[in-house]
Order: sequence, then C-alpha cells, then structure tokens
Amino acid sequence: MDNTFSSIPLFCFLRDKGIGACGTVRTSSKKFPKELNIDKRKVKYDWNTRSGIVVDSVLAMLWVDNGLVHLLTTVHQFRGDDWDVMRKRR
Repeated sequence: MDNTFSSIPLFCFLRDKGIGACGTVRTSSKKFPKELNIDKRKVKYDWNTRSGIVVDSVLAMLWVDNGLVHLLTTVHQFRGDDWDVMRKRR
C-alpha cells in the first residue's frame, strides 16, 4: 500500500473488516509513534536495523535499507530473524 493514505486508524478499520494491510507510511501520519520518527541526519544506523511498536493492534516499524523505511502492517509479526532479507550488498 502507498504511504499517501496509510494511517493507523485506517489499518485498524481494515483489520476490523477482516482485511489485512501492509505498506509504507509517512511519519506525520495520525497516531504514528514518535519513537520511530527519527532524524536521519542526526543518527546513523547500520543496514537492516529494525524497530517496531504495536499501536492499536497495528505494527508500526522502522527498517533501515538504503534509507529509512517506515511501515505499518496488520498481517506480520515482529519476531526473530523472520524479517531478514538475503541479498548481496555492494
């Protein structure tokens, strides 16, 4: 799902209707946790660093790929190495 309309209230509504959702989100989105809204110019994280917070049964995540990626999901859980991405890095 695109980040234009993604928000925690929308994902809660979809989950209540039995529809799973996953997609990127803007950090200014309603109810997005401030703990995951970091300034990429001030803090340098290693590639594949992940952090997540559950808000109203929606998992809000921060993942470091080539840049910071902010995600919302109702169909995934944040545990162990299930999120590892295997690829060659230059």
